Amino acid sequence: MRVVWFAIAFVGIGTGVTAAEKYAVKREAVDPPAELVDGIRKLLPKECEAVSDGTGAFARFWFRAELPGKATAQQIKNGLTFQEVVETCVLGAVKFDRAFIDYRKQEIAAGVYTVRLAYQPENGDHKDSAPHTDFALLVPADKDPKAEEMEPKTLYKLSFASTGGEHPGVLLLYPADGKAKDAKVQDRGSGVWTLNVPRSVVSPEGKAAFGFGITVAGWSKLR
Repeated sequence: MRVVWFAIAFVGIGTGVTAAEKYAVKREAVDPPAELVDGIRKLLPKECEAVSDGTGAFARFWFRAELPGKATAQQIKNGLTFQEVVETCVLGAVKFDRAFIDYRKQEIAAGVYTVRLAYQPENGDHKDSAPHTDFALLVPADKDPKAEEMEPKTLYKLSFASTGGEHPGVLLLYPADGKAKDAKVQDRGSGVWTLNVPRSVVSPEGKAAFGFGITVAGWSKLR
C-alpha cells in the first residue's frame, strides 16, 4: 500500500515572486552538478535550462534526453502520457540558487536535488485535488544514492529530506509539446508557471517524442 501524503501536501511551488513578474528560460552550457552521484550525472546533458524571474536566475534544470518507458506499440501510436513512463525514474536534476517555498510553506533550501517521477496515489483523499495526477519529487543530491528506479514508498521517504518534515518536495507536471524545438516557460493560469521541455521516451516497443511541463512557480488553488 502506498504512503498517503498528497491529501495534505500537494503540488506546486512558490518562488517568492508575484504572478505579475515575468519568467524566462535560457540554455546554458553548464555541466551537471558535482553533488550528484556519478550514475545520475551520466544520464544528464552538459547544459541546463536556467529559469529566471525579475530578480535573475533562481533554478537550473538538467533533464535527461531519453526517459525509460513501458508503452505498447499502440500507446506509442496514440501518443504518450506520464503513465507510460517508468515511475520513480530520474527525470533530471535541479539546482536552486535560493530557497524555494512549497505549497505548505515549507522551505526547500537552496542546493542540488534529483527530480524523479511519481504518480498521485489512487484514493478518495485526493479527489479533485489537482488538475493532473503526475508529479516530480525532489530528493537532496546527497540522499539519492543511485540512478536506478526504486519503490514509490522509498522515493517518498527520500523526498521528505527536501522539506525537513514528513512531506515530499513536490512539483506538479503538465503535458507539453514533445515536438517543440526548445524549452520555454508557460503561464498555466492561477499563478502557475511551468518550464516545458521536449524529450523522448524509450520503451521496449519503440521510441516516441514526449514533452512535459514542470512547475517552477505557483501552487494549487484546488485543495
